[in-house]
Amino acid sequence: MKSLISFVCLLTTTFVGPLVVKAQEEVTLIAPGGMRCALDRMSPDFVRGTGYAVKVTIGSGGRTHQQVVGGEPFDAPIVQPPYEDVVASGNVIANSGTPLASVAVVVVVRKGDPPLDISSPDP
Repeated sequence: MKSLISFVCLLTTTFVGPLVVKAQEEVTLIAPGGMRCALDRMSPDFVRGTGYAVKVTIGSGGRTHQQVVGGEPFDAPIVQPPYEDVVASGNVIANSGTPLASVAVVVVVRKGDPPLDISSPDP
């Protein structure tokens, strides 16, 4: 049976691009799946406060990147780093990112197994 390595990794989700609503009645948002719950909770307040409907497209973090880089229509994207490719695409405003959330990811070693050196990605 394989042992699991103990480590903690911090992932950050960032809103990239200011929300600019033109003469429309719906805001289109692209976001990774990890944001679904938060968006489900925040959207009703946004709708009540602004009168704009919210159309959320949820995908994987990688898919979200590709949608933004590929120029799919949206009003606001939420992407996970690294997002240099998102900014380089010209489809968002550079330096407009706002950190939204952090997610701790933990993997542990089974009790009794020796700790492993995880100071580098080398095996």
